[in-house]
Amino acid sequence: CLGAATEIRSVVWSKYVGGVFQFNRRLTNGLQFGVNYTRSAARDNGQSSQTFTTGNNTFNVFDLGADAGTSFLDVPNKFVANVVWQPQSKNPFLKDWTFAPILQYYTGVPIFNAGGNPSVSATIPLPGASQAPGCFSGTTQLCSLQGGSSQNGSNGSSRFALAPKNSFRLPSIWNVDMRVSRRIRFDESRALEFLIEGFNV
Repeated sequence: CLGAATEIRSVVWSKYVGGVFQFNRRLTNGLQFGVNYTRSAARDNGQSSQTFTTGNNTFNVFDLGADAGTSFLDVPNKFVANVVWQPQSKNPFLKDWTFAPILQYYTGVPIFNAGGNPSVSATIPLPGASQAPGCFSGTTQLCSLQGGSSQNGSNGSSRFALAPKNSFRLPSIWNVDMRVSRRIRFDESRALEFLIEGFNV
């Protein structure tokens, strides 16, 4: 009895197209900010991140075109805004403060419906935090309920045949980090600074 036979061919293609819009202001009169937005699209025909060889991971080994579509790395929208504000006041209680928030937004990563179960199977690309703490450990998906064999018997991808690859998405990510500091000056060369930072607030 023979096990699986693996055929390795350089036939996978991937394509990434993106554009970045950016607007920055240098620190002037106590205010600095940066805003950038990335719009992109990532497509491939079933690439996988694999260190060594693996068994069949395509939907149909006889038609690789069936795996053409949205890449599992596709994050089409990314928005990041950061601000540094130092109030310019002569009042000793209002000056020497610094407020520095960062706002981030990402489109949810792709997933696909597998087998006959309402399960998902995906690898979460970085950057981004775990979007469902009960389902993910670091960057690894833990919620897949699919069986060991696919619909066509090739033991490959078991997504629903009529659903395009990676046609569903996890919810988008909104994230805010915040830093507030207060500097107390004793003289020109000595000062004491207190700060507080919050992440994912």
